[in-house]
Amino acid sequence: MKKVLIIEDEIAIARVIAAYLQKEHYEVVTVHDGAEAIDVFDRIQPHLVLLDIHLPGMDGWEILTSIREKSACPVIMLTALSETEQKLSGLNLGADDYITKPFVAAEVVARVNAVLRRFSHVMERKHVRYYGSLKIDFQSHEVYLNGAKVLLTPRDLSVLLLLAENPN
Repeated sequence: MKKVLIIEDEIAIARVIAAYLQKEHYEVVTVHDGAEAIDVFDRIQPHLVLLDIHLPGMDGWEILTSIREKSACPVIMLTALSETEQKLSGLNLGADDYITKPFVAAEVVARVNAVLRRFSHVMERKHVRYYGSLKIDFQSHEVYLNGAKVLLTPRDLSVLLLLAENPN
């Protein structure tokens, strides 16, 4: 189950978004204070963050900067700031999407799904490599040839992984 961290000081908005995401089988954690947001982020390691800008304790810009210093976790800004300059600031600081209030909760869920789909595809490419008809999954340590799983001894697998990670 994918974890979404909602960092939003307006409790009613956070509850509505959480309800929609939970209906789509996401695990949701909500934080209403910017000062505790980074601690919660580090503790739960979410798959995606929905981040408001105007927060008590620490604003969304600082939180986004802090997240980007240590993680590639997707972040969607969710804010009343609708000026083009503010949208560009958010995207240039590393946000993956920017949704302005008021919004339709179903659209937020659709954007969460889209961002996670893109991010999952990028992450999969990092740990799965193809060499012609040979597929090596470096995370699960599985090897496939022409779609069929290849059973290797631990030593043979280690040698193959070493060679694949160090071409030439």
